[in-house]
Amino acid sequence: MLHCLANLARLESGAITVGGKRLDKMTRAETARLIGYVPQNLTSVYGYNVPDFIVMGRAPYISNFRQPTAGDFERVAQVMSQLGITHLADKPYTELSGGEQQQVCIARVLVQDPAVILLDEPTSALDFGNQLKVIRLVRELAAKGYAIIMTTHNPDHAIMLADAVGVMSRDGTLRVGSFRDVINEELLSDVYKTEVRIAYVEKIGRDACLAKL
Repeated sequence: MLHCLANLARLESGAITVGGKRLDKMTRAETARLIGYVPQNLTSVYGYNVPDFIVMGRAPYISNFRQPTAGDFERVAQVMSQLGITHLADKPYTELSGGEQQQVCIARVLVQDPAVILLDEPTSALDFGNQLKVIRLVRELAAKGYAIIMTTHNPDHAIMLADAVGVMSRDGTLRVGSFRDVINEELLSDVYKTEVRIAYVEKIGRDACLAKL
């Protein structure tokens, strides 16, 4: 998902600017208000309940030695409702499933109210159903105007997201373009060193990436 970022981030005079501001001139708090990051998995040592875990995303707006306000928790409630995870409110983060933890981590980023969200292989540890939930959520967030960059090892995710794509080949070459231009059988077969076919599947109404055994 690169297209939203094109108008937001630019390289000017050797420095990256995001939203018209140079990244190297921003404070950590300013950067955190602008860019959110969701790791592959996030292990918590303490069993914070879900709202307390999510409200940590408000840290860029809270001064030192201050606690989250009622307004911060109201924002948490809004995001949890938006993502459909209000039923997790009384559960400790450490007792959630992998899919639930990933949704909660995304919620923690959303309460930052960033313009850019970086997702590092958000589906890597998830089962098939939860992978699809994350893909649908990424599509919804992009439709709402968030600039999203997501890494994945599954080319079918790029087809489902149907947006700008960058593919890193084995020799380090990066090819970037629309998913229809970049996601093709020849390139994927070379990248994965296996015979790959892209076929339209009528029952699901889209192209799918398939590998020949």
